[in-house]
Amino acid sequence: MDRDLSSRQRWSPWLRAGRKVALAAGVLAALGWSGQRYLRPSIELADVRVAVVERGPLEATIAATGTIVPRSEQIIASPVSAAVRSVRVSLGAAVSRGQILMELDTTASALALSNLEEQLSLKRAERRSADLQRVDVVRQTRSRRDLLRIDLESREAALSRLQKLGTTGAVSASNLLEAELNLKRVQVEIAQVDKKIVSLEARREADLERLGLELSILDKQRADQARRVATSAVTAPMDGIITDLVRDEGSVVAEGQALATIAATDAFRVEAGVSDFYGSTLAPQQRVRIRSSTSEFAGYVARILPTADSGRLALFIELDDPTAPALHINLRVDAEIITAVKPDVLKLRRGPALERAGVTELFVIEQGSAVRTRVRLGMSGRQVIEIMEGLEAGDQVIVSDTSAYAGLAEIRVR
Repeated sequence: MDRDLSSRQRWSPWLRAGRKVALAAGVLAALGWSGQRYLRPSIELADVRVAVVERGPLEATIAATGTIVPRSEQIIASPVSAAVRSVRVSLGAAVSRGQILMELDTTASALALSNLEEQLSLKRAERRSADLQRVDVVRQTRSRRDLLRIDLESREAALSRLQKLGTTGAVSASNLLEAELNLKRVQVEIAQVDKKIVSLEARREADLERLGLELSILDKQRADQARRVATSAVTAPMDGIITDLVRDEGSVVAEGQALATIAATDAFRVEAGVSDFYGSTLAPQQRVRIRSSTSEFAGYVARILPTADSGRLALFIELDDPTAPALHINLRVDAEIITAVKPDVLKLRRGPALERAGVTELFVIEQGSAVRTRVRLGMSGRQVIEIMEGLEAGDQVIVSDTSAYAGLAEIRVR
């Protein structure tokens, strides 16, 4: 006989079905989560460059390339217009002070020197002759004055005698007046002769001074010409290296034309070039670090000048130690001009993922994933860049190229 089923018996098939459905849903969810985890893009940590955000000082620098050049050079100019007779040195040769560099043909200068010496001899003879003539004229004038003084004494005596006789009436008034006038005439003549003597002596001194000045000018010209003749052998004024040279024997050089340039080898500086894009950030006295393949030096910007290339600036950098042993002419160096310094900032080593200031997105490693993070970058140094927003000290950041993962918010890190 049939029995009624209990409530539990009636619902049992449905419960079993529900449990199966729930179990299937859980399995599917687990499979979905696992698939998402293991099928999404991933990277090997060893295949990327990772840098850690640090805190500390940061220097903003501008990179430039340059060359070590002599701190001083001396140009040797030709003392005369002449032909180059012989050249004793070669371009780039090291020379010492007093060493003969070349010889000039000074035949024309020697002839000019001979002409000046003849002019000097003639001028000296002219001076002696003029002096003798002036002396003779003065002597004659003084002799005439002496004779007039004798005549004056004679007339004074005659007038005195006539005046005595005039008191007795033995001499007429006209004779007495004539004697007085004759005396005055002689006195006037003596006064005129005295003035003439003074004038002649002054003219003699003036002539002698003029002729002496002309002699002095000629003598200086002769001395200068003699110096030019004596410098037919062109010598080095200091120790150094020949950086420019007239090398063609027989070539004619003009007076003042450069014959050679000697660069001193005891002190150096740096000449570098940068793009004029940095013109607004460069200034004299900025500190500079200079590196060669083997050494490092320090200095400062001395001058900033435009170049023939409108897009470039020339930097003249003075070294703190211009006599360092590692320095030599034409040494290629890299220069870092320090344009700004911040004592305490967050900074990150630079890489392809971050090269310039501004807002960018970087992947930050967090618990096995690289999460895309918005970051604001600031001042750049040689190898690091300032982090202004978005990161904290200790964060690990992928700094290598991540352009292959554009559009992804997260990357699995293995």
